[in-house]
Amino acid sequence: MILVRQQMQQVPGLKNLPMGGGDGIVTPSFASTIGLSGGPTYGTVAVVDTTASSSAATFRSQYTAVYGNNLNVYSASAYDCANILIQGIKTALANGAKTPQNSSDAAGAKAFRQAVINAVQGISYTGITGRQSFDSNGDTTDKIITIYKLAANTSGKPDWIYASQVTEA
Repeated sequence: MILVRQQMQQVPGLKNLPMGGGDGIVTPSFASTIGLSGGPTYGTVAVVDTTASSSAATFRSQYTAVYGNNLNVYSASAYDCANILIQGIKTALANGAKTPQNSSDAAGAKAFRQAVINAVQGISYTGITGRQSFDSNGDTTDKIITIYKLAANTSGKPDWIYASQVTEA
């Protein structure tokens, strides 16, 4: 998408045209390469934005203290996903699931994996990104799309700034 936007900036009739894309463009590389010239650029990501959530302030602060300024749109979701998986594994084990005997135990691995999947489908977890639960297909019931706009951050550098959030009813 970087190349597409660069080509748009070279054509006078396209230079100031708005551009939108999916989560693949919401990257620091896109922001720093494209900059703030040309028309507005938007990107959508299927996550809860933690910069717009006061309840995530502690997470953002702790994350930045440990990992520096590398917080991205997926950081909080990844943290919540890891905790959901850990809870699913604990639940599967508590319900009698057995881990594979060794790396060659394909049948044991398959049975354990299915036990974890079944456990995760029954989880209702409240984390950094809010309440998470899953339908019978294993898809999240928390259907949120966050819209970001390429704009200047507080340091004046190009960055993806929270614009809006849409929740499926």
